Amino acid sequence: MDAERSMTPLAEQMMLFRHNIPAPSQMGPGLGRSSYIDDIAHGAAPWGQLCDDLDALLYRDTCYPKIVKGIQELPFPSTLNGVQSFLGSLNYYHKFIEAYVMVAASLYKLTVDQVHAGRDLIRAKESSEILKRKIVSTPLLRHPDRTIPFMIIPHANQWASCAVLGQIHDGLVQPVRFAGRVLNGAEFKYHIAEKEVLAVMRALHVFKNLVEGCPLIIYTRHSVLKWVINFKTTEGRLVP
Repeated sequence: MDAERSMTPLAEQMMLFRHNIPAPSQMGPGLGRSSYIDDIAHGAAPWGQLCDDLDALLYRDTCYPKIVKGIQELPFPSTLNGVQSFLGSLNYYHKFIEAYVMVAASLYKLTVDQVHAGRDLIRAKESSEILKRKIVSTPLLRHPDRTIPFMIIPHANQWASCAVLGQIHDGLVQPVRFAGRVLNGAEFKYHIAEKEVLAVMRALHVFKNLVEGCPLIIYTRHSVLKWVINFKTTEGRLVP
């Protein structure tokens, strides 16, 4: 018993895993299965108690109006480090925000002198307000259904190219995932149609595992398709 206790995987004070494997006494079948479960399972004898425990766990993820209001009233940062901290706080949530890189591009381009002097910040402040609205009202992503066609909707501006992967449910286009990136180098000089093609190529690269082998529809302007057909010098540079 003492030997097993000394091998417990949890540190008593830190509540952290001390070892990579559980103690021998803890390696019995989990949930009636012999396969190893590399997570912490929880159970309860009565069904009602299990539901109560789950409600208590999910309660911590409840949306609190005060927190939402605090985000909406967050002032524009007064330093470049503050701007970077704001963008860093969105590192996880950006995957749920449509056209995130297009909106945030003007914030990424800010310099220390601009923020310190408070000049040329109109577009950056507008982007900050848009992101704050999006973070509290972001659309729910739909789980992909490989039995129905996917669609890619590209869009681009002078700073970034983005794309939406979606599917039609109940007659409406529902987003499945978002993708995009800030343009760099010679890409800033690309024609707007070429930037949209870049967005499509990016989407095909990022969503390959989802769309491979499934019907795929790409929605774009006729002028973009016409440009792709007529332009003769894009070989190689649009390949991700």
